[in-house]
Amino acid sequence: MTEAAIAEKAPKKIPTITYIPVHDGDPHSVLWNRHRFHANKPAKIQDVKGGLTAAEMVEAAKGNPWFKVEGHERAKAIPVTPETPEQYRSYAIGWIRISNSSREMTARWREEEDLRTICGCGEDDIEYIQTIYKGRFAILKEQEALQQSAVNE
Repeated sequence: MTEAAIAEKAPKKIPTITYIPVHDGDPHSVLWNRHRFHANKPAKIQDVKGGLTAAEMVEAAKGNPWFKVEGHERAKAIPVTPETPEQYRSYAIGWIRISNSSREMTARWREEEDLRTICGCGEDDIEYIQTIYKGRFAILKEQEALQQSAVNE
C-alpha cells in the first residue's frame, strides 16, 4: 500500500472550533448542530446523525465571524452600523422582520434616511427593502386593527 493510500484511509484530524462573541450582548454559549460552544473555549466536533458532518461544520465556521477554526484566519465581522448598501439592506431587513408596530417601523425608517445616504443606497436598494417593509407593515397594521377591534367590543 502506498503512503498516499495509507494517508487516505487514516482518520483526518478535525480542527477545533471556537465560538467568539462579536458584539455586546452576544450569548456566552451557543448550540449549533447538537454541539454546545462556550465562549472562547475550543470545542472538538464530530459527525452528527441527521445533521451536518464535522467537515461541513468546519467549512461553515470558516466564513462565520462568530467562530474561529483551528489553523484558519477568522472571518471578518460585519459592523454593527452598516457602511455599504449591501450591509444596510441586510441590517434593515433584520430590524423590519422583528418590528412589533407600524409606528415603530415608520419612525425608524425616517430616522435612518441619513444612514441610507451615507451607506450609498440607491433607488434599487430602497425598492428592494421596501418590498419587505411594505409586507411587514401591512401585517402589523392588520394585527393592530384586530387588536383595536377586540378592545372596542
